[in-house]
Amino acid sequence: MSGTAIETKRDREITCTTLPAPTVPASVRRLVEQRFAALGLNRAIGREVRRDILLAVSELVTNSCTATPRSAITFRAAFEDRCVMVQVWDASDEQPTPRTAIELELDDITPDPNALDEGHQSDEIGGLGLPLVMALADEIGIDPTPPKGKWVWARFHFTPATATDQEKDEEANPSGAGQAAGG
Repeated sequence: MSGTAIETKRDREITCTTLPAPTVPASVRRLVEQRFAALGLNRAIGREVRRDILLAVSELVTNSCTATPRSAITFRAAFEDRCVMVQVWDASDEQPTPRTAIELELDDITPDPNALDEGHQSDEIGGLGLPLVMALADEIGIDPTPPKGKWVWARFHFTPATATDQEKDEEANPSGAGQAAGG
């Protein structure tokens, strides 16, 4: 994330401002993973909630990068005792619109012969990230920031978990770090 400003307030909050790029969602997700480890939250949050948070981070950051491809975005995360809040700001005034998920049959799917071409865009792909975040998070919101832009945020509550032996092993050997949510 060249040209990125990362700031920490207390140890329990991070703010990252960067220009959009295809690598930004994965970089921000890794930043959050590192903060979980640094704060010793991996065990407290538990593997499932941690994966949900990381997936939401990827989706929200991707949405902001898409909404404002030429303007800086800002990501914030606050790590509290029983709550993690993630937020992304972008300069677009357009409100995110969740696409309705539909159940498809195999016959409903038409392969796109250009899908693997570099730079190919399809209107049929995308729009499902926000419904996914809505399903994973305990709370989600959109706060406009006049004169332009908005914060899109998700809050995850958790009950401190007791680590299983497998989670203890993962914390001791984080070789799977960065694998939770593609990218």
